[in-house]
Amino acid sequence: MQNSRYKIIVNILIAISLALPSFGLAHGGEIHEELGVEVPQTVGEAGSLALGILQKLPEAAKRVWEGEAMPFWRNMWAWFLGLWNGTLGPIVEPWLNKEIGKRRPALERQFQEESKEMQDDLWQRFKDLLK
Repeated sequence: MQNSRYKIIVNILIAISLALPSFGLAHGGEIHEELGVEVPQTVGEAGSLALGILQKLPEAAKRVWEGEAMPFWRNMWAWFLGLWNGTLGPIVEPWLNKEIGKRRPALERQFQEESKEMQDDLWQRFKDLLK
């Protein structure tokens, strides 16, 4: 009984969430003051409005990226560096340097083998291309 009650509530919420956005489109040919644009009445007007939006989109994305996204990520990076240098770095770096020191010869040997294989494979492909 309770399970069906939840299904009814979820279905009602889904129906409301699908219906609400269309109410904003139901008004007449009013002018949107915040956008300074009149609602298009024909398909041609809608197309020209869409083209205008598409032409302004790259500049808007650039403005948002440079004005909001990059400062946010710079602040996050500065916060992380402060956290790392103040707490985690002194603990993790000595252990990490020790592990890298132990594994360096094996990693260098493996890197040399793989680079040789890649060079041979690339040379073989080049020769096959010239045939």
